[in-house]
Amino acid sequence: VVIEPEDAPAVALAPDDLSKPPNALHVRIIRARDLPAVDTNLLTKNSSDPYVLLECCGERARTTTKKRNLNPDYGEAFLLSRDEDEPLSLVVMDADVLSADDVMCSCTVQIQGREPRKAWYDLTHNGEQKGRIQVVTHLVYDAVEFSERARLPETDDGSRRANELCVVLRRAKNLRIADHSLIGQGSSDPFVVVRCDGASAQSRVVSKNLHPVFDELLSLRVEDGTAPISIEVRDKDMVGSDLLGRVELGAVGSLDASTDTWYQLDQQGAIRLSLRWRFNDQREPCWIEREEQR
Repeated sequence: VVIEPEDAPAVALAPDDLSKPPNALHVRIIRARDLPAVDTNLLTKNSSDPYVLLECCGERARTTTKKRNLNPDYGEAFLLSRDEDEPLSLVVMDADVLSADDVMCSCTVQIQGREPRKAWYDLTHNGEQKGRIQVVTHLVYDAVEFSERARLPETDDGSRRANELCVVLRRAKNLRIADHSLIGQGSSDPFVVVRCDGASAQSRVVSKNLHPVFDELLSLRVEDGTAPISIEVRDKDMVGSDLLGRVELGAVGSLDASTDTWYQLDQQGAIRLSLRWRFNDQREPCWIEREEQR
């Protein structure tokens, strides 16, 4: 990997279409300097095995680990989806073999404007500076990388009675820790259950994540416009599941929620989703299914 000079100007990391709102954050972790030594060694000089965790809008990535290096060069590029105004979080970790990895230091990068930006950021831990990191960020509209994201199906002309509820689960954040661990802070294995009019649909499980990205379309047959919608976020266990939080959205026929919206959960955290109640001619009426089950 060719590491660019420290004083080289910032260059575009991807093409952009300024006529459309940004949806992708390109990040290049260039280098870190003056990191703390957290691994003690009686025979050699104390050092660390650092790698960088990146997170933005619920999506995560990590660099490679640089063995025994307090001034590592990375030169690694990443692409994260960015669907709202959230900063980029960078956490420098020390990789361990026989125990959980240690947090060395961290920083928060505010994303401003659409031009590529190259800068040094101070890394801190418990209020003390613990080194610095050089990063390039570039916020763009990317029509290719995220063209396959889950989308609500088109609505009908409204002349026929709606019979299908479609829900796009985008992501959740700040969920409660349900699985505690002797090593580390613990986590949860969240999934989402949507209930309405006696029907239900379930998302996939996102393992060990308190800020899961689902990006998933669920659909269920709903014919009663007065039926309330219940959204449950649950933690998957070996046997059964635990409730992490719930939100009740009211009657399906009275909702206008076709754009991504955050909803607070009753216990802790929030979930972002959109929904649409529409007619689908591929779904048979309830009375047909009841006749077939007799």
